[in-house]
Amino acid sequence: MVRLLLTQTVPPIKVVVTVCVVLTLLLGNLFVSIAYTYPYADSKSFALNFLMGIAGVNVNNYQVSINVSTGKMPLSQHDQTDISVELLGKSNDFQAIFTFIDGKFCIYHLYLLSGTLDGSEQNYKQTMLIAKKSIETYGGLFNASYCSELTPMIAMAATTGDSITETGNIVQTVSQTGASLIESTKLQWFIKVKDNYTIPYRSLSMSISKTGIVSGIMDNLILYHVATTDILVSETQAVNRAMQYIEAYANKHEQKVMSVNVTLSFTPDIDSKRGDDFAIYPLWTVKALFDKRTESVYGYGVSIWADNGEVAYFGPGMSFGPLTSGDNTHLWFIIGIVPAALAFVCLGTYFKRKEKNRRRIKE
Repeated sequence: MVRLLLTQTVPPIKVVVTVCVVLTLLLGNLFVSIAYTYPYADSKSFALNFLMGIAGVNVNNYQVSINVSTGKMPLSQHDQTDISVELLGKSNDFQAIFTFIDGKFCIYHLYLLSGTLDGSEQNYKQTMLIAKKSIETYGGLFNASYCSELTPMIAMAATTGDSITETGNIVQTVSQTGASLIESTKLQWFIKVKDNYTIPYRSLSMSISKTGIVSGIMDNLILYHVATTDILVSETQAVNRAMQYIEAYANKHEQKVMSVNVTLSFTPDIDSKRGDDFAIYPLWTVKALFDKRTESVYGYGVSIWADNGEVAYFGPGMSFGPLTSGDNTHLWFIIGIVPAALAFVCLGTYFKRKEKNRRRIKE
């Protein structure tokens, strides 16, 4: 099995945390200010109203305890606030986690700690109606204007059963998932960036259990924004610039370039070299595969910002398994880390990170 390390090119660990905090499900005009300035006094009412009004959990059936912690995101100056809600019931126990970044609510996930889910299993159409109601509430209460375009798409999917629906610049996907005990149906909405590009940084996703509980929402639209879609550097210019790095490394290590792959993507400035790690720019990525492996290095990659021609990342690819020929695009996945795949993993940092200004509230 081939694995990749980009020495010099791998973005700092902040990418793991930054890309993970991309989620939104907000409730009530009473809590609109939470999305911008986090008020500690509202922690309990926010969490309980969220679970009751949006997630569909009857908190009156549970013993509730709430923990609030604040601090800085690792390797970042962004403020992070976490609310952990423990729900202890007769037939099951849950834990809900909410995360705010710089006062903006951006992540929610519900975990089934023990027991089984209450309620009857929902069919496909019923699940779509639950999703439609949740999105309507979110959009109406927090002025998320794009939600008005999502609700008709959900209604259409409820009628047609289509797994992919496209309207204007939005693509909706519906899939069945067995990722956890509480997730059954996942809906995702991608807002196209340019020329039909869809990226996880400009998306919203919702997970719903088989019994109709909204168990997770991930909304990158609150934190990530498109700085520019201008492509002022051509593919040829990007390749010519990248080959200077690639050939210099290959010649030094007596290797030959066997193939070159070029891709255009839209990605955030994850290490803030351009001043905003939530700003999205077009990026050329040039990846070369060598004829042989020297000191575990089998290729080289260079990423170049397509709007200004500056080199973003560069470095060799390293293999710890048998080297294979052919298309090498899959070998360079680290440059294009997908936040959706990392987001829930990053929730583990909540439990490991030293809590500051901890406050415990009991019902």
